Amino acid sequence: MDLSFLTSYYSDQGKTKIREDLIDEKARYLGRGFAKGGIQANNDFGKRVSSSQLRNFFNEVRSLEAKIGSGEFEMYRPHIKMLKAKVAYARDRGKVSKAFDDLISKCVDLIEDKKDFEAFVLFFEAIVGYFYGEGGGKNQ
Repeated sequence: MDLSFLTSYYSDQGKTKIREDLIDEKARYLGRGFAKGGIQANNDFGKRVSSSQLRNFFNEVRSLEAKIGSGEFEMYRPHIKMLKAKVAYARDRGKVSKAFDDLISKCVDLIEDKKDFEAFVLFFEAIVGYFYGEGGGKNQ
């Protein structure tokens, strides 16, 4: 899967404007791909991502968001980076696709500060919304 579009969460240097294409067309493309998997014509996504696996990772991100909101970002940076190991483990066990692993790893690599993490949460939330909108909730 080509993630070359994912170089920044922002459209400006000051990190004040989150890229609208991420929240709209890119999130829609990813949500649809994870919901439909190999049904997609280009089959970039491999197998579908189950709704329970997507929820597990999204809930973990939301939990981190709550902790970071009430504490120091730097204290939780290792926990954010740990998402890469957790998604790699889930992939190795056949629970998520390579495409999902690649996305989470790329997103985590872009997180340098609290603003980046907040933008990632918004992007991930949009992906989850489109996933369910495309019938991904039926993927157990």
